[in-house]
Amino acid sequence: MSKISYQLIMISTSLIIFLAASCQESEETYSIEEEKMINILVDIHISEAAAQQGDISHRDSLRTVYYDQVFEIHEVSKSKYEADMELLKRDAERLTQTYDKVIEKLKERKEKTVGKKNEK
Repeated sequence: MSKISYQLIMISTSLIIFLAASCQESEETYSIEEEKMINILVDIHISEAAAQQGDISHRDSLRTVYYDQVFEIHEVSKSKYEADMELLKRDAERLTQTYDKVIEKLKERKEKTVGKKNEK
């Protein structure tokens, strides 16, 4: 085998290995634990509902304040939350599972609230 043929084979092999490695799906890592993200999403949805009750001219301001409070309560930065939400949006199955849990927690909170009102 000539020196040029050998070099071509080595270059081709290296290129194939490089392309194969770059095509593999990398495991995306979330910086927020699943249960914590679920609790954050629950609080965000409650905050959204509260903001909708406010005067229309103040909704954006209320939303900003509420979101900041949610992030502070859960000790998570807005940038970490947004990065994890982007990852979650790319994984439809996990997004669906997460929101199923969020909806369940919201239902539980509603039942507790309605139960407390009925006790009075």
